[in-house]
Amino acid sequence: MATRSAVEPRTDVAIGTSVRLRFAAPGAPWSGNQESSMHYRTRSARRALWLTALTARLMEQRDAWAPVAGCRLEVRIGLPFARANASRDPSNYGGGAGTCKPIIDALTSAGAGIVPDDTPRWVRTTEPVLYLGTDVVVVLTVIGPGPLWDPTDPA
Repeated sequence: MATRSAVEPRTDVAIGTSVRLRFAAPGAPWSGNQESSMHYRTRSARRALWLTALTARLMEQRDAWAPVAGCRLEVRIGLPFARANASRDPSNYGGGAGTCKPIIDALTSAGAGIVPDDTPRWVRTTEPVLYLGTDVVVVLTVIGPGPLWDPTDPA
């Protein structure tokens, strides 16, 4: 059996191939700022709710994402809000905190298994788009294997 480090991203799918997935949000999105003040049990329960719900929706939509499974992907996320609020900062919802983390985790082997893990070797994320609506929108786009950015390179 191959180890996780031996797995390579697929290269047989054209770069730029995209799939768009849409799910009913299992709850209200939360920011990293909100998450940092949550009790750990509340935070854990929220993340588990989103991970479980989105994994289930992904498994129901397997035919939609199967063409890009195993490829290196750029992930764009649209987070729905019920009412306008100009003070929302999209960068607070992405990264390792906030609502985007369990969405990304649902794509990995911890969820639906579209990619083995959420390291830069497999996944590149963009800042989420916040919009008025009720559905979470996830766009998966195949990107090239290209070199990863090296912050120590002076060039």
